[in-house]
Amino acid sequence: MKLHYKMNEVWLPADDSTGPKANIFLSQDFYTNKNKCLVLIQGTGAVRAGIWARSVCINNSLQLGSVFPMLEFAKSNGFSVIVLNPNMSYDPISK
Repeated sequence: MKLHYKMNEVWLPADDSTGPKANIFLSQDFYTNKNKCLVLIQGTGAVRAGIWARSVCINNSLQLGSVFPMLEFAKSNGFSVIVLNPNMSYDPISK
Protein backbone atom coordinates (compact mmCIF):
# COMPACT_ATOMS: atom_id res chain seq x y z
CA MET A 1 0.00 0.00 0.00
CA LYS A 2 2.66 2.47 1.03
CA LEU A 3 4.81 2.10 -2.08
CA HIS A 4 2.25 1.23 -4.75
CA TYR A 5 -0.19 3.99 -3.78
CA LYS A 6 2.58 6.41 -2.75
CA MET A 7 1.27 6.86 0.78
CA ASN A 8 3.38 8.74 3.33
CA GLU A 9 3.77 7.06 6.71
CA VAL A 10 3.47 9.57 9.54
CA TRP A 11 4.19 8.86 13.21
CA LEU A 12 2.06 10.59 15.84
CA PRO A 13 2.63 12.50 17.96
CA ALA A 14 4.93 14.28 15.55
CA ASP A 15 7.12 15.87 18.20
CA ASP A 16 10.35 14.32 19.49
CA SER A 17 8.80 12.98 22.69
CA THR A 18 9.96 9.56 23.83
CA GLY A 19 6.48 8.21 24.56
CA PRO A 20 4.48 5.75 22.48
CA LYS A 21 3.79 6.61 18.88
CA ALA A 22 1.25 5.39 16.34
CA ASN A 23 1.50 5.44 12.58
CA ILE A 24 -1.01 6.57 9.97
CA PHE A 25 -0.74 6.80 6.20
CA LEU A 26 -1.48 9.92 4.15
CA SER A 27 -1.86 10.36 0.42
CA GLN A 28 0.69 12.66 -1.17
CA ASP A 29 -1.94 15.34 -1.75
CA PHE A 30 -3.25 15.30 1.83
CA TYR A 31 -1.81 18.69 2.77
CA THR A 32 -2.72 20.38 -0.52
CA ASN A 33 -6.18 18.96 -1.32
CA LYS A 34 -8.55 21.17 0.67
CA ASN A 35 -11.73 19.91 -1.02
CA LYS A 36 -12.26 16.23 -0.22
CA CYS A 37 -10.70 13.70 2.14
CA LEU A 38 -11.52 10.02 2.58
CA VAL A 39 -10.75 8.55 6.02
CA LEU A 40 -10.29 4.77 6.07
CA ILE A 41 -10.30 2.86 9.34
CA GLN A 42 -10.61 -0.88 9.81
CA GLY A 43 -12.39 -2.62 12.64
CA THR A 44 -10.89 -4.06 15.79
CA GLY A 45 -8.86 -7.24 15.98
CA ALA A 46 -5.72 -8.49 14.34
CA VAL A 47 -6.13 -6.55 11.09
CA ARG A 48 -3.61 -3.86 10.26
CA ALA A 49 -3.77 -0.61 8.35
CA GLY A 50 -5.21 -1.09 4.89
CA ILE A 51 -6.85 -4.46 5.55
CA TRP A 52 -10.58 -4.95 6.13
CA ALA A 53 -10.33 -8.69 6.86
CA ARG A 54 -7.31 -11.01 6.71
CA SER A 55 -9.43 -14.07 6.03
CA VAL A 56 -11.06 -12.38 3.03
CA CYS A 57 -7.62 -11.44 1.66
CA ILE A 58 -6.46 -15.05 2.04
CA ASN A 59 -9.59 -16.88 0.90
CA ASN A 60 -10.89 -14.48 -1.75
CA SER A 61 -8.70 -11.59 -2.90
CA LEU A 62 -6.91 -8.41 -1.91
CA GLN A 63 -9.56 -6.50 -3.85
CA LEU A 64 -12.26 -7.69 -1.46
CA GLY A 65 -10.27 -7.77 1.78
CA SER A 66 -8.24 -4.56 1.52
CA VAL A 67 -8.69 -0.82 1.08
CA PHE A 68 -7.08 -0.95 -2.39
CA PRO A 69 -10.37 -0.40 -4.28
CA MET A 70 -11.14 2.57 -2.02
CA LEU A 71 -7.70 4.07 -2.71
CA GLU A 72 -8.35 3.75 -6.44
CA PHE A 73 -11.78 5.36 -6.00
CA ALA A 74 -10.28 8.23 -3.99
CA LYS A 75 -7.57 8.88 -6.57
CA SER A 76 -9.96 8.87 -9.52
CA ASN A 77 -12.46 11.15 -7.73
CA GLY A 78 -10.10 13.78 -6.33
CA PHE A 79 -10.00 12.72 -2.67
CA SER A 80 -6.99 12.90 -0.43
CA VAL A 81 -6.77 9.87 1.88
CA ILE A 82 -5.93 9.06 5.49
CA VAL A 83 -5.54 5.39 6.43
CA LEU A 84 -5.65 4.99 10.20
CA ASN A 85 -4.01 2.15 12.12
CA PRO A 86 -5.89 1.76 15.44
CA ASN A 87 -4.89 -1.86 16.07
CA MET A 88 -1.16 -1.30 16.24
CA SER A 89 0.00 -3.20 19.30
CA TYR A 90 3.74 -2.55 19.11
CA ASP A 91 5.52 0.76 18.72
CA PRO A 92 8.85 0.03 16.98
CA ILE A 93 10.18 3.50 17.76
CA SER A 94 9.81 3.61 21.55
CA LYS A 95 9.50 -0.19 21.97
